[in-house]
Amino acid sequence: MATLNTTFQISSPNPVDGLLTLDKSMSDTLSYSSTTSDTITVAHGAASVVVASAVGTATYVYIKNTDENNFCDLKNDAGNVWGILHPGEFIFFCVNPSDGFEIQANTADCVVEYVTFLKS
Repeated sequence: MATLNTTFQISSPNPVDGLLTLDKSMSDTLSYSSTTSDTITVAHGAASVVVASAVGTATYVYIKNTDENNFCDLKNDAGNVWGILHPGEFIFFCVNPSDGFEIQANTADCVVEYVTFLKS
């Protein structure tokens, strides 16, 4: 078993909704048993499976869109879009083992980097 130390910090000098200044920092240590990493070209016409729904275990995913112009749709295995990854952005999240995770370029092919961590 290995561990992954995560830290998330978000701040803004401007009031949020005119009420407060946003300044939050959180950290956690996550346990995982195996990893997969790759750099892939995500096609505009078809989704690329990053985490199959048959994996049976929750999986942490880090993914970055390295494209400078095009964004990607984030989907579950049923093809339902639940998010967008804009050019240069990254996301870290946990995939429900029954949902799977796919990514598809919205306008033109994109190159993405990803690492998956099988939760232990």
